[in-house]
Amino acid sequence: MLAEHRYGQRVERYELEYREDGAWKPICRGTVIGRKRICKFPAVRSRYIRFTILESRWCPNISAIEVYRGVD
Repeated sequence: MLAEHRYGQRVERYELEYREDGAWKPICRGTVIGRKRICKFPAVRSRYIRFTILESRWCPNISAIEVYRGVD
């Protein structure tokens, strides 16, 4: 789950990646986050996740990045 601060929608494009065998692999790409964005993707196993803002309207202000394990 991604969330921006309540005073604006600034992120226009973003990407989530996970690290596997030393290489970063994309798991989710999207546009606008706003108050809350839930990104669903297939299960992956990794110790590292990278969130990159590719484009924004002004200085982005991210209030939360949360990762949950889905129900099998």
